[in-house]
Amino acid sequence: MLGLILLVFVSSANAGPVSPAVVEAFANDDLEVAIQALRASADCPKGRHLLRQASRIVAFEASEEPERTTAHQTWRSIGVAYHNLYLFLKAQGRTGEAFADEAHRYYKKARRKGTKLHKAECDLLLASLLGAQGEIQKANKKFSKVDLKLLKGGYEAAEYRATYHAAVDEIDEAIAALDEAYALDPERTRMWLAITDDFASIAGDTRFSQHLATWQKPASTSGPTLSPPLSTAPCLEVRDASGLIKPATSMPSKRRRKRR
Repeated sequence: MLGLILLVFVSSANAGPVSPAVVEAFANDDLEVAIQALRASADCPKGRHLLRQASRIVAFEASEEPERTTAHQTWRSIGVAYHNLYLFLKAQGRTGEAFADEAHRYYKKARRKGTKLHKAECDLLLASLLGAQGEIQKANKKFSKVDLKLLKGGYEAAEYRATYHAAVDEIDEAIAALDEAYALDPERTRMWLAITDDFASIAGDTRFSQHLATWQKPASTSGPTLSPPLSTAPCLEVRDASGLIKPATSMPSKRRRKRR
């Protein structure tokens, strides 16, 4: 998709033709139906993002127990997928507590298998999820225990902090963390904002929207600048070693979660 360079914060309400059937399927906690509806829908970045999250979970449920060396990464990835689906439903005005519960469960499993750095990342993700659920005191308490010194300098650390501050309505702090992410990787930050629901709760805030507008100005006014195509990389995503997540080749007619 080519056009004049323009950074637009896109909430799930206007990120593309995600059909009501998709929303209903997710609200009913039926990932197989949601996947089928997404595949039948018009192609859009938001739809591809949601398809990746749902496919990741279904593929995981059909897989064997992860190896000890990859357990942390696998479980955190699944927690992230559930987290993103919860945020999508919340942005649609629907409840998705079952997804939030699963995100909590897998973040905690990942935390138990991780290094000090991994534990800090999981705690930050948990704080962000608690904030999104309206558990502000619990979110702040969890965040206060995060060793932020371990998380300095990395893109994901800035990304996670931005989502936490947005979840607890700390606008200035969210903007500052976003600026860090943008300084590290402008294109990745633009593409993240194009599909994420992490900032849906503060998207209407004037400080937030006006600050994003400062990123929209081209470096030169001598002529139009073409923007890169929208990325399909989802927000808050942790990839496996190959960088690819393949959906299950076949799916059961009725999904049953494995309690691991």
